[in-house]
Amino acid sequence: MDINMAPFSGMEATRRIREEWPQSKIIGVTMHSQPSYARKMMQIGASGYVTKNSSREEMMEAIMEVHQGNKYVCNEIKDMLTDQTTKKPGGLASINSLTEREMEVINLIKKGCSSKEISKSLAISLKTVEAHRHNILKKLNLRNSASLVNFMNTRTTYI
Repeated sequence: MDINMAPFSGMEATRRIREEWPQSKIIGVTMHSQPSYARKMMQIGASGYVTKNSSREEMMEAIMEVHQGNKYVCNEIKDMLTDQTTKKPGGLASINSLTEREMEVINLIKKGCSSKEISKSLAISLKTVEAHRHNILKKLNLRNSASLVNFMNTRTTYI
């Protein structure tokens, strides 16, 4: 299951599949190498999570483990989780506190969208977009939008 799907996200698809067919086993396969995505996928019912950076061998291992009834998280994510204990504020630990919606807002900001455009794109009020922007800055320990853009440019592999 890929997270970036249309007309709804892979997370929503996973949730719906697990509601309808609880015995199903789902492995998230995605470009997102952010532990918060893996954590969220597992919370909503995925049995495994691998990134598109994972080797063919690791993907096969994930399939075998999940087929046997075990949970599986790829080494890339495990390594990041281990590294988080040594990160300072504004690092991976802070990024992982972001919600799925805040990540959507960040991705639209990265594309150059204004708050008004984000509001329209996500079908939420302008006030809600501004609240998300405020929460993002607070969680990442950043002072303003300029520092957010700079932060995003230095962390493109995680966001």
